[in-house]
Amino acid sequence: MAIYTLELQENIVKKILSSPDKTITSIAKEENVSKSAIYKWLKKFKNTTLKLDDTAPCRPSDWEPSSKLKALQESFNLDGEELNSYCRKQGIYAHHLDEWRDDFMTSKKDDLSIKHKSELKLLKNQIKQLTQELNRKEKALAETAALLVLKKKPI
Repeated sequence: MAIYTLELQENIVKKILSSPDKTITSIAKEENVSKSAIYKWLKKFKNTTLKLDDTAPCRPSDWEPSSKLKALQESFNLDGEELNSYCRKQGIYAHHLDEWRDDFMTSKKDDLSIKHKSELKLLKNQIKQLTQELNRKEKALAETAALLVLKKKPI
């Protein structure tokens, strides 16, 4: 079992994230590393903010709204190969730009849905507490009924 430095692991993960047109298998062959090791490293660096460069985060889900807006502005007039080239440099796909554009267009609806989600979560917690209390009381009632039945003397 080979031991790889943290720097090498980070570089390979960056390479995977920065070249969306290459498969993990091809990169594993290039770097002479097993695919399972690469998958472990991807999982390891999943929640870190490993950056490809100083301006863009490595995963589209890690992008701040200001960075998303900047990317939308920079790619507004780009088409075809120019757009694909820009996306490769940023480590994203064109469909991410479309999703971000839609998100900005419907941001007011999202604010409302966040409020509704928090209310829904609060109501679910209340339901859970009330259900637990009801179950406790039902058990106590059943136990009391059983005791009364056992105390009853046959005639």
